Amino acid sequence: MAFTNITAVAGLFPSWQRGTPSQKPSDTIAQQFIDDIADVIFAILERRFNEAISGVGTSTAWLTSLGLPDIKWYPNFPVAKGDIVVDNNDPMSAQQAQNPGSTGTTPPSFSSAYGVSIIDGGVTWMNIAQSRQFRVLERGNRYGAAAQLGVVLAAYGVKNVADLADEYAKTDWEPFKRELNAENKDGKPLPYGPYDYLFDPEASVQTPRPLLQFVAGGDMPVGVAPAQEGLGVAFSKWGIDFGRHSPGYWSPGTTL
Repeated sequence: MAFTNITAVAGLFPSWQRGTPSQKPSDTIAQQFIDDIADVIFAILERRFNEAISGVGTSTAWLTSLGLPDIKWYPNFPVAKGDIVVDNNDPMSAQQAQNPGSTGTTPPSFSSAYGVSIIDGGVTWMNIAQSRQFRVLERGNRYGAAAQLGVVLAAYGVKNVADLADEYAKTDWEPFKRELNAENKDGKPLPYGPYDYLFDPEASVQTPRPLLQFVAGGDMPVGVAPAQEGLGVAFSKWGIDFGRHSPGYWSPGTTL
């Protein structure tokens, strides 16, 4: 499952002509770029927010809680109010049942616009895909795929795309990936990332759990202060380094 589609990615390259017999690369290749970037995003999410996923029960249930289920539409299928499906033709379009009933005999023309409802047999579906989480992930998926697609387009001679691809990678995709992964620009892990609060139900702003490691200071390597590891220094106003075996740390047998 991806967070964006070819139309959204292609829109970043106005000079790319699609739908012609000589189209290069094919939509299949472009879709592969989208899926590859989506896999990277999923891998980061599962690593960074494993506690959130475990708290919900399964990764599928977690995605459902974000309005991003991997549940397809089926004909003549009973649904309950609140059930969510994803448009078979558009993974960006998550639809929620507004009433109990049974689906129709043919796939409905789901709306891709947030908040718009359509009738399907005895069920009214409403598009709910534009959650904050979805918008963040869709943007990352779109620009990440565009960065890959642009390189291939340039190789096929499409004009004015090489610089665009490089800009999409450096300005949008790479910073997004680092921030989602809670890394600084050098790839060094940070105690939290700016998107944590969107995906971790335990965090009201950013997840606090990684920050708790510096309170006792006993986990710090010999001679290393918390600030050197990119952590906060809770006791710095007293000028005390609570690193293990450092000045200010008492242990049994220490001569005072």
